[in-house]
Amino acid sequence: MSDTFNPHRQFICALVPNWIMRRKELSHGAKLLYGRLAQFAGKDGRANPGQRLLATELCVSERMVRKYVHELTSNNLIEVVRSGKTESNRYQFKKHEWMDGDRNKYSGQVGTLFPVTPDISSAHEGNNVSYKENHIKENQEVSNMRIPFEQFWDAYGKKVDKTKAQNKWDRLSTKDQQRAIEHVPGYVRATPDKQFRKNPVTYLNGKCWLDEDLPESIGKQHQSVPAGFPSGGAQ
Repeated sequence: MSDTFNPHRQFICALVPNWIMRRKELSHGAKLLYGRLAQFAGKDGRANPGQRLLATELCVSERMVRKYVHELTSNNLIEVVRSGKTESNRYQFKKHEWMDGDRNKYSGQVGTLFPVTPDISSAHEGNNVSYKENHIKENQEVSNMRIPFEQFWDAYGKKVDKTKAQNKWDRLSTKDQQRAIEHVPGYVRATPDKQFRKNPVTYLNGKCWLDEDLPESIGKQHQSVPAGFPSGGAQ
């Protein structure tokens, strides 16, 4: 029995355009990042995944993500719109002369950035799903991707009441999960002493990722506590 399969339209994937793949000016990592950002782009053409999420997706450090972003911005391929402390930066894609070169040379080939017709149907027998329909379906599936609880649990660091925390996490909307996972790194940095960090369930119930300001770093130095008051951390 053959162990081969037909990969045509079998995967949700980040598309790296041919005109990006051919450029010697870009590292492999920058090319992958471009494709992943393009997958995150919404109807307005903007993408706003956090650097931590991008690092996880590309299996690199956040420092490397920043390096790849710098490559793309220095080559005038994207621009970064800075957001506040609790929000991810927005990435916008820029038209580039490299696109025109690819169009002039490869515009007659199916599968490039500029297809012959606006609606490409599969040439394979028995597959009538159009390119447009498939693209819409993939975007919907990507936007609905849930974030595993363990990713939040490991990032948060204060491992208390895991079962309750997981039950709460599973009830969150996908959008709230994404917001939380982007907010957690900054909150953890602001509360290095775990006794001053809210318990995970408290953090989730309070939707603390919606807070406009992160708390000032606490726990690095002891504060005087009036007599009669407990000195324990936040709950």
